[in-house]
Amino acid sequence: MRRRTLKFAMLTTISLLLMPQDAFAVNPVNVYRFYNMRTGTHFYTASADEKANVQQTLSSVLSFEGVAYTLDAASPVATQALYRFYNMSNGTHFYTANDVERDHVIANFGSTYRYEGVAYMVSPAPAAGTTPVYRFYNFRVGGAHFYTASVAERDSVIADLGSIYRYEGVAYNVPLAPAAPVPVVPTGDLAVAQADLARYIQMYPLLRGSTVEMGDAAGYQAITYFSVGRTVISPSHAASIDVIMAHEIWHTIDWRDNGVIDWGENVPPVNSGSYVGRTQ
Repeated sequence: MRRRTLKFAMLTTISLLLMPQDAFAVNPVNVYRFYNMRTGTHFYTASADEKANVQQTLSSVLSFEGVAYTLDAASPVATQALYRFYNMSNGTHFYTANDVERDHVIANFGSTYRYEGVAYMVSPAPAAGTTPVYRFYNFRVGGAHFYTASVAERDSVIADLGSIYRYEGVAYNVPLAPAAPVPVVPTGDLAVAQADLARYIQMYPLLRGSTVEMGDAAGYQAITYFSVGRTVISPSHAASIDVIMAHEIWHTIDWRDNGVIDWGENVPPVNSGSYVGRTQ
């Protein structure tokens, strides 16, 4: 809570490719939590890739708050699908582990909720090693729901924010696992380079599969292995990352365009005479 303002809202996750369940195996999956500074709701995701993307592209809106809990994706009690819907009226997500409720929403609220499939597997009933996830209905944010696995948060909402949130009980149960290692999110130069590359891939689809990294550039500011679409930027580069990417990316484009580095089909960057890079 921040000044008695609720900061626990939608459990938003992305579909996971689950490993075959094995009673002796543990597959820990972190569920990450973000705070939406515009709506006062929460965004949750069990996807490390989605987490990294949000941190890189939406940090002005969504503030990262860490790991909410870690579920065991290989638990033998995780037999119930958690279904995910996108609320097109307010941009939140709705989750239910109830097949009847899923079918009811699909049949009656298709103009508001877009069905997005299974988020991940949960336990339909209490079992050893699980914790309940509590659900509330939000009267203010366009009928949004929020979920919390914290008893203290649940009790605080019931006691202090009953005029905004109606308690709806246990939504489902989550099999817990020890926290998984948190992936390192690219920062600084690498984050900028990856964002630049993502933008160029959108502009030029033939760049799909290209990569960029920081490392040994063989004595140059950057080196591009154009045949595989791999760019390596020296940590001691002098030019800005944007300038480096604007130049280096053209080598891969030119090669993939006709199999020759000749600038024949593409105009080289304006800094081609002064920038020191290398292709290979």
